[in-house]
Amino acid sequence: MKSHDAHKRECRVLFIGPFPPPLGGAIVESLTLWNYLQVHSDVNVIRIRTNTTIPRRCLFPMIFIKALVKVDSVFIYGSHRGISRLSVMLVPLIRLFKRKCVIKITGGNFWEYYLESGALWRYTLAKTLFSQHVLLETHYQVDRFSKQYNGVSWFPMTRDLIELSSDMNKESEVVSNSDNNVGQPLKVAFFGHIRKTKGVPELIDASKELQDIEIDAYGQFIGLDESVFADGLVNYKGVVQPDEVFSTMRQYDVLVLPTYYPGEGYPGVIIEAKKAGLAVVSTEWRSIPEIVNDGTDGILIATKNSMALASVLRRLNHNRELLASMKAESAQSFAKFDTQLWGEKLVEYLR
Repeated sequence: MKSHDAHKRECRVLFIGPFPPPLGGAIVESLTLWNYLQVHSDVNVIRIRTNTTIPRRCLFPMIFIKALVKVDSVFIYGSHRGISRLSVMLVPLIRLFKRKCVIKITGGNFWEYYLESGALWRYTLAKTLFSQHVLLETHYQVDRFSKQYNGVSWFPMTRDLIELSSDMNKESEVVSNSDNNVGQPLKVAFFGHIRKTKGVPELIDASKELQDIEIDAYGQFIGLDESVFADGLVNYKGVVQPDEVFSTMRQYDVLVLPTYYPGEGYPGVIIEAKKAGLAVVSTEWRSIPEIVNDGTDGILIATKNSMALASVLRRLNHNRELLASMKAESAQSFAKFDTQLWGEKLVEYLR
């Protein structure tokens, strides 16, 4: 990556956040942003991993201060609960050393957490977390927090377009073209944690009405086990590694995500699906309507409605022109989530 300004001094950044394993949408984004900063010619970046062993967590303050003296800026990435606790500990030190700080909070329920917190905790967050530049994932949250605090900006879940270019060339032979092959069964996939609130029970119920449609599921079991797929109507395919998600998704026509997960922000799998050019079938849940345009690049249904889910998939199976249009619109809409765009903006913030 070329520097936009050869005269700019290299920005030294301390990146604090979670990294694989385990896998998850937010952890994949943390890795994506880390990779972007690593190859940026204007940035020298070191990292401290937050999801680590207990002994190493005990050493965190010492590791943090040792790294802090070597950098110009600090980037902290994580969930609202983890970030809230970290900010109380780290922001005073960041101020003491006169470093710049940018904080990205992933997920979609920080506002509810904030409202449910006591007045003392909200005051503490105002003096620590919200004294820095805070990046929030959804417009819903930005609209609410920006009325109370300056320095709050929108920063959506991102994925890397570079991978799209290379993988499209390598994986072109596996791209599904069911819009041109009406006789072929619709290929549908679920990606995500295999848990109740991701809508897995509703997906299984819907599959019973869709004997002529192939449905595969990928992900880690949380609160459920493989017996949930015992009837064989949804095929469990295991866990996909981050560098394999795109090529795997390209084999399908539709991402299905009937979620009602409480912490949902912008699900990473929806961004991945846009990158791979899949139509998206999801729910009118929380901020998902901000990133799925109902009737254009996907279809949104009510939560916990397996019959509606079955009806939508049946409709896409029988209307391949609509499916092709949605897939094209989905791929086109990915540009607003490209890491190249948001990674460069992050570098500007860190300066």
